[in-house]
Amino acid sequence: MKKLSSMFLVLALILSLAVAPAQAAGLNASSTAPATRAVLASALWEREGKPVVNYAMQFSDVSQSASYAEAVRWAASEKLMGGVGDSLFLPDGTLDREQLAVILYRYAQSLGVDVSVGEDTNIL
Repeated sequence: MKKLSSMFLVLALILSLAVAPAQAAGLNASSTAPATRAVLASALWEREGKPVVNYAMQFSDVSQSASYAEAVRWAASEKLMGGVGDSLFLPDGTLDREQLAVILYRYAQSLGVDVSVGEDTNIL
């Protein structure tokens, strides 16, 4: 299973450089619309089995009753995603490719995937 997770993450990182963030995250293969921060947090949270965490919500723009609130709480507690300043998360903010790559890189690290790059690294 870990090998499949590694392959998924490597492919997602490669795709993030070539296609729209929503497609790279596997959120909607037919869409070229960018993924939102809340959608990506939810997708990763669901992939992890929707864990419940004991972590204080630090973002004033994420309602406790929002469908993505627990996902945002989890992503912040795992240090996968943070705020954008002034206690804001911007759940409807779109992700660019660089942000998607950073978040997926952090997610891969959290799974224990070797994300180091050396002279013998071949990602293709």
